[in-house]
This record gives sequence, structure tokens and C-alpha cells, in this order.
Amino acid sequence: MTTYKSLPEFLEYIRAAGFHPPEDIEPGTLIVLDRDDLAFNNSFDTCYVSENGRNFTITKYSVNFMITQRTFMRNHHNNYMAQLENNPYEEMESDAHVIPYLKTDRSATNEEAKKIWHNAGPAPNDHPYLASKMIHVNSSRLYKGLLVLPVINIKGELTNLHFFDSNGIGWLLTEDVEDGCYIHVSGDISSFSDISRIIICIGWATGCTLATQNPTALVLAAINVDNLEPVALAAEQRWSSVEMVIASDDIQASTDNHVVRKAWGAAVAANALLDLPQWPHDAPKTLINFNDLDVWQKGKHGDIAK
Repeated sequence: MTTYKSLPEFLEYIRAAGFHPPEDIEPGTLIVLDRDDLAFNNSFDTCYVSENGRNFTITKYSVNFMITQRTFMRNHHNNYMAQLENNPYEEMESDAHVIPYLKTDRSATNEEAKKIWHNAGPAPNDHPYLASKMIHVNSSRLYKGLLVLPVINIKGELTNLHFFDSNGIGWLLTEDVEDGCYIHVSGDISSFSDISRIIICIGWATGCTLATQNPTALVLAAINVDNLEPVALAAEQRWSSVEMVIASDDIQASTDNHVVRKAWGAAVAANALLDLPQWPHDAPKTLINFNDLDVWQKGKHGDIAK
């Protein structure tokens, strides 16, 4: 089995942040990291190293949400320290630590994304993540046991990949998602006559639920809330004659609900409608999106995903 030796500089940064990374990391795998600070015992951190050994992505998760993702990038030809000198890193604050990261090489990401996507096979209907979300395969493929989703731009060009493992942990090949890029969930992206409406949501699983409920719609997942408006504006420019709906998450437990505010801003900017989950009176406050609601209702009524 081939492994890549972790870069000393990478290990130094991670250890300084309180993590305990392994000395050897197998390419294409996700590793849960131990950490010193027990005050954050309601969260965990993961490390993913890409197939080519150039990207190291640290993702911090809380019980319900991904808090932060940082990508460490090694230059193709120069050594790591030389790249640090030429491209000073930015300091990004998370709940616990300040973690440095480097801007990614977009062309290298695109090439690696194409290679992985080409080598990925059909995703099985019984993949644990699909089963837990009660959704269909839709646009996903399978790569080394991981669900992999294509992130494309408005021209249909592959720019990034989104992965999910069997436990539902998700991460991007690189965090540098270009504005206006999205995951095409369902619907004929090349047709106008067969599209009844365009639905833009945040997460892919939410998009899969909405696709089942709206089989004639073109469904796009913006990946994160900040990308809702760029995706909506790009879609409006391409499909200006088709009704557009922003299907937002709704964090019930939030005091300011910034997600809904940003979704509202995207809807106004793109002349779109805004749709939110309609929560039953007994719905748990931990539910945040259309997929959560669908899974909860099916579980409540004993339904089985088909």
C-alpha cells in the first residue's frame, strides 16, 4: 500500500492547533484526529489527504453542523516552505483555534477532480449515507467506498468534488468553491421545455429530497449558504424564463437565523421565490432542512424509503 509522508510543516501547524495527526496518511482517506482540548468534546476534527498528496483538508464538526474547513496546499514543483514565503497564508478563526491555510491551485484541483470522477463507478442504492437520508443515487458515483458528487460551473465544467463517507461525514476535494458553482442534483440541465421550475437549495441530500417531491424541476445544490446568491444569479442569467425557487434551510434553534436572511437576499437578487420547511408543531428543533423533515416524518409514520 502506498502512503505519503506528512509534511513537517503541515504537522507543525496541526500540532500547534492541538491536534494529533498520524505520521503517515494514506491518500484518499479520512482520518479522525485526536485533540488536547477536552472542552470541545461535543465536536471532532477530521483530516483528508487527496489522491495526489497535495491537499490536506482539516474539517471541524459539531454535533449538528460543519463548523469550519481549512485546506493546506502543497505546490506542484516548489517545496512547501518556498510556497509559504511567496504566498503568505491567511489566518482564519474557528471556535477553538486559529488555523492557517493556503490558497488552492484551482487548475490542479480541476485535473484531480476529473481523474477521480472518471475512475468513479455507479453508486449503489443501498449505500449507508443514502439509506440514512432516505434518498436516491441521483448524480452521485462511488469512489473507494465514498459517495462522490460533481461540482460544476454554469457551463457544465467540473471544478471540484464533494465526498460523503458511510457515516455521513462530508468534505470537498478543496474548500475553494468558485462562486456560482453547484452540484447538479436532477433535471435536464440542457433543456428548457422540460423544466417546470428551478429549485436551488444548499445541501445535496436536501436537493435529492426536493427532486423526489418535484420530479419535473431542475434541482441545484449550492453547497453553502454564501453561494446561494451566486448560483441563483447564474441560473437566472441562463434560464431567465423559468420560475426559480430558493429552498432554504431553516435553523430553528438560531436566534437570528442568518441562513434564512441570506436565502432571502439571494431570492430578492435573482427575482426568485423563497421556500422554507413547514415545521409541524411537534417537529424537533434539531431539524434544519427539507431532508431532515422528510426523514423525520417517514420515521414517525413508519415509512420505508424505496
